[in-house]
Amino acid sequence: MNLPKLLLRHAPVAFALCAGLFLIPAGHAQPSSQIADSRFLFIFDTSADMKKRLPAVEAEVNDLMSTSMGGQLHAGDSLGVWVFDQDLRTGQFPLQHWKPEDAVTIASNINKFVGRQHFAKGTRFNALQPQLNQVIQNSGRLTVLIFCDGEDEIKWTPYDDGINRSEEHTSELQSLRH
Repeated sequence: MNLPKLLLRHAPVAFALCAGLFLIPAGHAQPSSQIADSRFLFIFDTSADMKKRLPAVEAEVNDLMSTSMGGQLHAGDSLGVWVFDQDLRTGQFPLQHWKPEDAVTIASNINKFVGRQHFAKGTRFNALQPQLNQVIQNSGRLTVLIFCDGEDEIKWTPYDDGINRSEEHTSELQSLRH
């Protein structure tokens, strides 16, 4: 497969990952003797449109786990999973504590959990806002990745304009593909 087709095929997932990485303000630097465990939160859109994107989402989860999130995940870091469509559902997947040797198992468990979800309704990012804001306030180091179709506008972060422009670009790429 040539590079442009590969990029177009994975554009929604790539957008979701990029958007998620910019949702959380940078944390304060800590002295090396006080490096805190990081928290990672994977949020999966379970709207009807995401069902057809499951293979790309699963591949991305596998890649992220196999590379320890590009070297960002360290032993002891926590990894949480939420799902949403028009409503947010938390606490359904047990919090994971990262061990690199468990990467395949963790990826498999996340993919099985997401695959068992009921994919219906539309996407509503506002369902995330209250609880996500609370987690942000209570976290020293947090990385949020949102796996979504990019159909709903984000209206509650300091980066809304840039993220929504990326969504528009992703939608344009998708329409070119069809």
